[in-house]
Amino acid sequence: IDGLDVSLDDKLPRETFDALTPGGNFNAASDPTMSTASLWNDTAYESFAIANTGYWGIRSVEITCLSPAHNPRVRFIRDSRGAAAALLVTPGDKFDFHCYVLARSGNQSPTDMGIQVALVDSTGVEDPIYLDGETTTPSTYLWKRLNMDVIIPAGYDTADFYVYVESDCAVGDKYLVDTPIIKEVTAPTDIATAIFGQKQVAATIVEG
Repeated sequence: IDGLDVSLDDKLPRETFDALTPGGNFNAASDPTMSTASLWNDTAYESFAIANTGYWGIRSVEITCLSPAHNPRVRFIRDSRGAAAALLVTPGDKFDFHCYVLARSGNQSPTDMGIQVALVDSTGVEDPIYLDGETTTPSTYLWKRLNMDVIIPAGYDTADFYVYVESDCAVGDKYLVDTPIIKEVTAPTDIATAIFGQKQVAATIVEG
């Protein structure tokens, strides 16, 4: 393709949140580079750190299990203060959702990880539901990809995309997560739009 600007430097911010705007609606944001420590706030169930290794580039998010019974998780949609948020969606929206995971060596109780989407009806009419994606037993030396095709059902308007650790992990066990992609595929798009993250690419990879 001739004449296509392939520089991403001025298209997407490095090591910051990228806007998520499926359907043209303003939403929260994600940290696809997994490299901005201030955007990952600890909770009572898990703590976060930036690891100096990654599937894509040299950074990833390390999650430490603090409360295994609550399935420690990395929630990818967050606000500019680092608090977990949710993506505004409409019924019929379709997303390709995937990320990569790795286990730290020395974990006391190696276990599976999986990806999931929690759906909520902000009007309160429908009960929350959970859509399940793939699960895998993370390797300690080879990044594994978790995949999920998401279709938003009728009655729901917010979605929470995350990867979780099974509840049989041990307190202190650590896992790495990198390269989350939340790509809207509701309608066809041209290559420039897909590359430069307009409507269709909700989270992409820009690693310095």
